[in-house]
Amino acid sequence: MNSFSDLRSLMNSTSLSTGERAVLWALISDYQREHPTEYDRVWVPYMSGFPHHLEHGLVELSLDEFEAALPRHPQVRFDVYVGETLTSSQERKLVDPWILPSIATLKFRHTRLTSNFLATFAESLDIAKLASVSLIQCKSSSLATLFRSEHAASLGTLHLWSATIDAEEVNALLRGDGVQHIATLGLSHATLDVDTIEALLGAPQCDGITHLNLSDTSVHDKCLTTLSRCQQLEHLDLSHTHITDAVFDVVSELSSLASLVLVGTRIRCTKRLGTSPKLTNLRRLELSWTPANKEELLSGIANSEELDPSIVDYYRHVYTDVME
Repeated sequence: MNSFSDLRSLMNSTSLSTGERAVLWALISDYQREHPTEYDRVWVPYMSGFPHHLEHGLVELSLDEFEAALPRHPQVRFDVYVGETLTSSQERKLVDPWILPSIATLKFRHTRLTSNFLATFAESLDIAKLASVSLIQCKSSSLATLFRSEHAASLGTLHLWSATIDAEEVNALLRGDGVQHIATLGLSHATLDVDTIEALLGAPQCDGITHLNLSDTSVHDKCLTTLSRCQQLEHLDLSHTHITDAVFDVVSELSSLASLVLVGTRIRCTKRLGTSPKLTNLRRLELSWTPANKEELLSGIANSEELDPSIVDYYRHVYTDVME
């Protein structure tokens, strides 16, 4: 097998799928381990000509795996996850200016985060280079500390899965100097009261959001009255919430919307959505596990000139428009 030929084939691709990125990582990590001198002399200079494949997180590694890989592959950025335990030594490494820039996305999974670490982490200049930070069921009462930082607030993606977010933390988020730069906000399974959701969606800092995930939250139709402010919104996930057909009065005003996920909601008929003249960019609509039936879907979507879906799966109630 000609390993360099395989490398060249992958690196010359315009973009790499998740599977191809995994193949690339296996290829370069195996070759570096078996031929370290040749890897440094030939492969590293060659790969440096393709930064778009290496700067966005080639593979997801645990923090320990990342520490082992970094000296061998300093030109590669990684997606890194942290488990339940974060030692003081690991805390220091995550704010090290020589280490943090090599992390593309950072996930804390069920991690107990201390106030001191969050404060130091939030003030690190290099945190602004992270494409995404995810806090998944993390134990901390100090999320507001993270939100207050102008560096943390300029993150492109912020996921707070299963977080309990109170008024203080939302106010801190809205006061952040760089919050307007967040393009993706994930709040799936988060504990939010109605007032908090309304305040968040009505804030001018949320106008620039392109991806919003409110699945499995307490959101309902009334909470979304201010959503029409988010005119750059492209993807909206409201699955497994209490919304009804009334949400279409708001959604139909979102002219940039390309993907709408309404799985497991109380949607019955999408007629108002299908007749909206503004939804010219909608390409994906998911309605599985809803009370909507075939006839209602046909009257609301299939005959709509704007959507004209070419793939219709009545059993799953999933519509995909693949028009160019």
